[in-house]
Amino acid sequence: MTAHSSTGETCEQPEAPLLRRRLPRRRVGYTVVSSASGFADVGEAYATARRLGTKPDAGAWYVEWTKAADRATAIAENALAGGHRVTAARAHLRASEYHREAFFFLRGNLDNPRTKSGWAGHVASFAAAAPLLDVHAEQVRIPYDGTTLKGWTFAPDDSTEPRPTVLMPAGYDSTAEFGWMFAPEALSRGYRVLSFEGPGQGEALYERCLYMRPDSEHVRTPVVDWLVAQPGVDPSRLGLIGLSFAGYLAPRGVTVEHRIAALVVNPAQPDVGTRVPAGLAGRIAAPAVTALTRVSEKKHEFFASRMATHGVDSIEQYFDVLKTFTMTDSIGDISCPTLIVDAANDLVSGNAGAQPFADALRCPPSDRAPRRRLRCRRSLRGPRPAGGRRSHRRLAGRGARALTTVVGGAPRPASDGVGVGESETVR
Repeated sequence: MTAHSSTGETCEQPEAPLLRRRLPRRRVGYTVVSSASGFADVGEAYATARRLGTKPDAGAWYVEWTKAADRATAIAENALAGGHRVTAARAHLRASEYHREAFFFLRGNLDNPRTKSGWAGHVASFAAAAPLLDVHAEQVRIPYDGTTLKGWTFAPDDSTEPRPTVLMPAGYDSTAEFGWMFAPEALSRGYRVLSFEGPGQGEALYERCLYMRPDSEHVRTPVVDWLVAQPGVDPSRLGLIGLSFAGYLAPRGVTVEHRIAALVVNPAQPDVGTRVPAGLAGRIAAPAVTALTRVSEKKHEFFASRMATHGVDSIEQYFDVLKTFTMTDSIGDISCPTLIVDAANDLVSGNAGAQPFADALRCPPSDRAPRRRLRCRRSLRGPRPAGGRRSHRRLAGRGARALTTVVGGAPRPASDGVGVGESETVR
């Protein structure tokens, strides 16, 4: 599996057991959460899931979500023709997310025409929404290693007033466009936002086959170099938020890039390779997982998409690559205030990375972050759709508020600190 370059609808009322259905329930949960930023409509999402039934395959998933995206696009175009910019913007945003959903289970094959079509629709729909938003939104190109990386910058308005800026790298499954989901929380507090992709993410992967690299500091520094040269950016007030797999990529970059004034990690993943068993279990892990991927579509999709991200052809190679994603020896080089978010029952980190990460930090403890637990509640008989992170936007808001203590409206404080816990605990 080697990758190569190359009008409105009435939504049906879903039945109560919807969220107990196997494949739709988790992914529909993600989409429902996206509605907080206008990326989805709850009724549309449930209606689409109901049409899919209890056990849809990846092909049916693509077809139904593409239909949902096309319907949203038609709503947007009709609204814009009638002068209804707000309605058009929101519909284009929904189309963008629905296209992303459409190809989500096809990402293991970068040459699949449906993967390419879904990706193109996701990008084009967001680009159509951007000029209609009530904030400044601009696609940017960031020089990197002889090519460019794509990003989106957002600001409360078009002024060039120097503002604190939040950097948001993409994770394993996200894109620069998807960064909009978290941007409103920062924009409402007066920040600028840069959502950007690196190797193994978005355009760099789908169009140029640049695979993910463990030494993310080599990506972070060119991004900061470009950012601090832009008008309207206060270079002394840069905050970095790493969500999902960026919980590894973001802090790894800050071990070398010290122009970052504050860091939020959600969740901490200091040594990704620890997910691979050691000893006898380690020797049989790759053959066992390989066998599972041949009988389980869910396992196949999960591992195939990650192998594509890293440019490898086998589970064994994938496990070997994971072992290179470690920063245990360099965590102590992080010098800025750091907030570690560790949601209960987090499926990304397994709740195993926060404490070791905090223990390895050498910046002085902070007395500003209160001890508190932020357990995620189960509701609607459904699972925690984001692996324990019940509300992405709520936690984005918490991250933005945490950054405000350091980079918002006031000079960076003299003392640095760290907060860690289940979600936040002072060390």
